[in-house]
Amino acid sequence: MASLFDELKRLHAAGKSVADYEDVLFEQFGRTLSVLVADTVGMTKTTQQQGIIHFLEKVARARARVLPILEQHNGFDIRYMADNFIAMFDQPVHAVEAASALHKAFENDPILITENRPYELCIGIGYGPLIFSSSLEGYFGDEMNLASKLGEDLARGKETLLTSSAHNELPTVMKRDFFQIDPREPSFGEKVYRQNTRGD
Repeated sequence: MASLFDELKRLHAAGKSVADYEDVLFEQFGRTLSVLVADTVGMTKTTQQQGIIHFLEKVARARARVLPILEQHNGFDIRYMADNFIAMFDQPVHAVEAASALHKAFENDPILITENRPYELCIGIGYGPLIFSSSLEGYFGDEMNLASKLGEDLARGKETLLTSSAHNELPTVMKRDFFQIDPREPSFGEKVYRQNTRGD
């Protein structure tokens, strides 16, 4: 089966306008999914102080803990990039449950990356139509970009931030655990919802 980029190259070679085939490409390669993007706190500073091998040993221990939790909550297409990881879910409720379990796992059994700094996750969750490329980095789309921004740039340690689309899909009872916050970056024009995982 041809990949997304094979199809894009074929359309280009045939002189076709890719924009005219957007719906066809999404039907063939797209899915509506929830994406969880997680980053860690303190990689740069810890690496500078303790060395890269020290930090990577902590990452290896964390990965061994993360994978079964993601799988237990129906996560799939899990990808690691240095100290970050991405996991896909059919629905935001599963992504949120996985995020809560991850935070709890590292809080109950800390992995110390320095003498007094525990390993903590910053998590962003989105939900929407994404298109998949088996030959490159996986999934692409607005909600992937937004979840990455939340997890990698805006969330703090032990926080889970949701896009508006992800928040809207949650059951009413779960929505009560979230509240809208200032996105912390003036140029970020989307609504952001934070789960109360920091004890306040």
